[in-house]
Order: sequence, then structure tokens, then C-alpha cells
Amino acid sequence: VVERDVYIGARCRLEGCHVGRGSKLDNLVFVGRNTRLGRGVLLISQSLVEADCRLGDYSLVAAQAVVARGVEIGPQVQVAGRCWVDRSFPERGQALAGEPAVDYAQEMKARALRARALASYRARGI
Repeated sequence: VVERDVYIGARCRLEGCHVGRGSKLDNLVFVGRNTRLGRGVLLISQSLVEADCRLGDYSLVAAQAVVARGVEIGPQVQVAGRCWVDRSFPERGQALAGEPAVDYAQEMKARALRARALASYRARGI
């Protein structure tokens, strides 16, 4: 079922899903069976939402992100590009990043620590 005011880009594949009013699906997006997209959901190019998922109203899945089978994403949740969401995040307004997905701030701290450690090793010639 596709409600009103929905934009579906080129080469998208929708398999028996429900797309809420005002949602926008960019090019090359896949949405699996029995998946429900809320109102105003934005799926950006090459994103994949597997079967039996629920995406809350006004959530965003960025480019090349994957939402695994049976996952629930809450309203106004932002999934960063190339992120892999393998568990549910039902709370409103979260930002997710990483593989597997964690809170965005937590992922950025981990990346900064890895970058500092790498710079330290390089400075020592290791």
C-alpha cells in the first residue's frame, strides 16, 4: 500500500510493504515484505530495509544503510550512511551510526580514540 504524496525514485523495489503519506524513497532503494514505513520517512539512495521492519514517522535512513529483518526504528530516528542496524531502537529522535549501529555520539568518540591511537603509533614508528 502506498499512501498519498509519496515519491518513489528510479529502480526502487517494494515488496508488499506499506509506505506512509509524504514519504520519499530515493533511487535504488529496497523495502522488504511486511515492512511498514511511517509518515514522512526518507530513504536515501541505495538503502535497504529488510522484511518485517517498522520505521516510525519522519525517520531517515541515509545512503547505503541497512536495516536488518524485524527491526523497529522509532519516530524521528536518523540512521547514518553505511550504517548497519541489527537491533531495534524504538526511542524517539535518536541518531545512529556504525556497524553495528550504536548511538551517534558514542560512535564518534570511538572513532576519535582509534584515530588518536593510530597517530600515536605512527609517531613512534610502530
